[in-house]
Amino acid sequence: MPARPGSITVAIEPIYNDVTAVHRWLLGENCRRQWAAPVKMRVFHLATKKSGLKILERGGLQTKSLRMQDTTG
Repeated sequence: MPARPGSITVAIEPIYNDVTAVHRWLLGENCRRQWAAPVKMRVFHLATKKSGLKILERGGLQTKSLRMQDTTG
């Protein structure tokens, strides 16, 4: 079984910052650079018992998220 990474570096939505000057002028910055910046994130291996997390349900209406519970509730 290959080793799993403990963290990854990824840009959340790099295409969000890839707009024309007119688009930027009309609609504004709206944190475009922040969404396109690479961020180091911890990886949770939910399929293993070692994660200590249990998925309860999908969450969020406008976002993709999971509602989870740890071993202490």
